[in-house]
Amino acid sequence: MQSDALDALHRASVTPQASADPARPEDMLSEGRPVTLKVDLWMFTPTTDAARTKTNPEKRVAGQIIADKFMKLYPNVTIEWVRGMNKKDQAELASYYTTHFSSGDAPDIGMSWNFFTEENWYLPLDRYLQEPNPYVPDNRKWSDQFPSYLWENNLVTSPVDGTSTGIPISLYSGPATAIFYNKAIFAKEGLPIPESYLDLIETAEALNGKGYIGLHPWTAQNQIYSWAFIFNLGPYYFEKNVAEQLTRDAKGHIANEELMRGIKEGMLSPVRHAYARELYLNFKKLFEVSPPNWEYTDFSKPWAEGKVAMFEDGTWLLNTEEGNKERSFEFGMLPPIPLSVEESPYVSAPKYTSSGPYQPEASVTLNILRPSVERHGTEAAAVRFLQFLTSPENISLLIQEDQTSIGAVEGVPVPELLRDWISRPFPITPIYAWPTGLDTESYDQWNQYTSAWVNGKLDDDTYFAAIDEIQGKAADRMIQLNDIDTSGWRPLL
Repeated sequence: MQSDALDALHRASVTPQASADPARPEDMLSEGRPVTLKVDLWMFTPTTDAARTKTNPEKRVAGQIIADKFMKLYPNVTIEWVRGMNKKDQAELASYYTTHFSSGDAPDIGMSWNFFTEENWYLPLDRYLQEPNPYVPDNRKWSDQFPSYLWENNLVTSPVDGTSTGIPISLYSGPATAIFYNKAIFAKEGLPIPESYLDLIETAEALNGKGYIGLHPWTAQNQIYSWAFIFNLGPYYFEKNVAEQLTRDAKGHIANEELMRGIKEGMLSPVRHAYARELYLNFKKLFEVSPPNWEYTDFSKPWAEGKVAMFEDGTWLLNTEEGNKERSFEFGMLPPIPLSVEESPYVSAPKYTSSGPYQPEASVTLNILRPSVERHGTEAAAVRFLQFLTSPENISLLIQEDQTSIGAVEGVPVPELLRDWISRPFPITPIYAWPTGLDTESYDQWNQYTSAWVNGKLDDDTYFAAIDEIQGKAADRMIQLNDIDTSGWRPLL
């Protein structure tokens, strides 16, 4: 979004309290003491020239506009942006926080995917969420600003004890991922757009045979990734074959303890169950039709030249792709494509909305880092900044600048760039993700063994046995860590 439009939105977004007289001394945070609040806004962090990247080339100023308004309201608070964190690698992120907690300069507010609830790094937020947001007129409870389903999600709620530990800022524009496709190639070759998972694989094979790159996976992490277990394959296999064997609450959710029982009793074992084997084998098909060495290949030039028919990426790429000056053809997007029941007897039947995404998940969720705010004396400032940030006017600043996500609070307009995309039908994905790694150790092992299997270095039987061992041992660690009572279980792993 251009800066003049942002300035206009800024002028229209001044909250009632922000437009009032400066805070009285008794209203000031931290008793008026000068404090520095270290903040990581993830993708919304204001850019410097050095901070721009190929995948995030846009200049971002909305976060700074919001911070300036907050600092004017509370002159004793200085907001300092945190940059340079590797948030894609959980082990590196854990190392970052551990090191910076020790040195005293870790963020007070940051995004870490709620990875570290078991380490007790996050400030519990329930009592604040039950209070009014002072920056939103007529707000009775801060939590009421958000869609209620978000508070059941592990990105904002501790899977250990159900405590609210995260504040959603933005939502994905439907599912988190999409298949981007070249409309010109499909028109030239007279091919229909794929409507099911195996149809997608067969279409990719056909386009490979015609000299195109039929389909390439997401390359940002240069490794195998587990999206299919979360979005278009795993939930349907889990719902059909596993969910009814486990105790669920009134909304169908499965507690962490029950999931551990399911793993230990072999319900997800590819050694013991044909449905689990088929899931893994269908997952592998995506990488079997992909180009050799796809993990380490930059496909941006072949895509722009019209040589790539389809690729998988995040919906966050939409803004960048819309601004791709090298591309001369129109592209389309498909949400993650599930299997049809005609393609497998082991999946539940896909359901679709008539229009619009179904309960999109949070794309950016911010936590207050307990060790930091305790050390810095910034808990009050951190809470107030998140409340200020989540007023509809301020979230609108972030969303309208970004254009690739939806505001997590009510009253935020949908960006124009997304209106056509989110008006289409979307899959109503079952709430159950098929687990791959349960902790950092098991996820690293899952990646290592799955990569070797996909690349032909392990046969099916060896790989499936390894998956059972990885999941069984990870479940044992979770059981010990959380002191789970296993009496009455019938463990096989």
